[in-house]
Amino acid sequence: MKNKTFKTLEKFRHRRYSLIVLLALFALLLVVDDAEPSLVQRVTQHVYFLADDALLGRATPSGGLDRAASYIMDQFKSEGLKPINDEYAHHVQADAYVPMPITLSTDLRDAQGLLISALKDTVASQLIWRHLDDYKALNTLLRHEAATLPRGPRTQAEFAAIHQTQCGLMVIRVQAPEQGSPHLSPLATETPLVAVNSDTWNMLRSSGTVTFQFGASKTTPIDLLNPVGILRGSDPSLAETYVVVGAHYDHVGHALADDIPRGPMNGDGDLIWNGANDNASSIAALIECARLLRRNPPKRSVLFVAFFGEELGLLGSSSFVQNPPVPLKSMMAMINLEQLGRTDDMARPDGIKPGALAMTGFYRSTLPAQIQRLAESGTVSVYAHPEYSEAYFRRSDNAPFVDAGIPAHTISASFSFPDYHQPTDHREQIDYDYLARVTEFLSKAVTDLGNSPDVPTWLP
Repeated sequence: MKNKTFKTLEKFRHRRYSLIVLLALFALLLVVDDAEPSLVQRVTQHVYFLADDALLGRATPSGGLDRAASYIMDQFKSEGLKPINDEYAHHVQADAYVPMPITLSTDLRDAQGLLISALKDTVASQLIWRHLDDYKALNTLLRHEAATLPRGPRTQAEFAAIHQTQCGLMVIRVQAPEQGSPHLSPLATETPLVAVNSDTWNMLRSSGTVTFQFGASKTTPIDLLNPVGILRGSDPSLAETYVVVGAHYDHVGHALADDIPRGPMNGDGDLIWNGANDNASSIAALIECARLLRRNPPKRSVLFVAFFGEELGLLGSSSFVQNPPVPLKSMMAMINLEQLGRTDDMARPDGIKPGALAMTGFYRSTLPAQIQRLAESGTVSVYAHPEYSEAYFRRSDNAPFVDAGIPAHTISASFSFPDYHQPTDHREQIDYDYLARVTEFLSKAVTDLGNSPDVPTWLP
């Protein structure tokens, strides 16, 4: 009887221990499931969203850009950043240029002198033409009619090059109205024209009615925005001074439907320029830098901003500086992030390890040296590129801040990578472990800058 009881107790203990083990394993699984994603996972998530085909290359303006802006603002809000005037947006009113191709037909057989008509909201139905037998006549025409013909040395140089190989030019252009804008795309800011040699001109005149097609657009007002969030400084006496950290969130769009391709297409016919490294990688770092700093804010406040329209000429950052949400004099420094997700920089000089971060305008202010000293004890190095540090100083969104007198520099992992402005700049090409390391370093650099008693100054 005792043996039977003992065996029963042993079975009970065994089952109890098995149950305890199962419960422990279940609890462990719950802990794993509830664990925060790693920094690598988080930057990967951001890049995968921003560089998805669904955003169609985030051109300015576009629905894809709007989706990216909403995503960034949601991230700023979820990370506990403070809004500006109850919004996570710095609004900019602008004109959008809606594609409106021009098709013009005219009979050139009896054309004499100038045929003139004005462009309004609809396109003109006539053409201006003038036959130019030599470059001297063209040059005179350009000088004399600077208000209506294409202007600038670049245009004249292009015509000169044509003249050298094809003497005798025919210039056809659409006539702009006497008053107001021509309602043509400002991307070229020039009246559309066709230049042909004498043989082609004679062929056109003898053929009768000729049809010309021009790419044009008409304007419509739109609201663009720079997503903005503020991490308040921990020291009340310094909280009204700001370190600005920025990166552009636009790219160059796509070449679907009737759009004009923005760059070379690769062999598989990809028509979307996703811009994973340029510049979704930097936006991922921007968002995660805000999250890391939130745990232990520096003494000064940090203003995080994502810019639209960098690819069209620093539009977002220029608008931000022209109408700042906080006084410019309160901005002690600006760090601009560019192309942080790849280490295959084709412009990397000899002796510099892959993954080293370059800073533009390295010897312009005390800021780069301060960040370089901090990097000496970390896993990421910072250096001055012997050529591009200076050449690229005004090529990104730090430039408007520089013009405002604020020490501002761009940090980048690559000045020139193999898929720059190509549809092959895909999210699968990003080194996410490296991007996470860079993000950690940037959070330390911003913290150091925000806590430092020394304010960056321009060097003589």
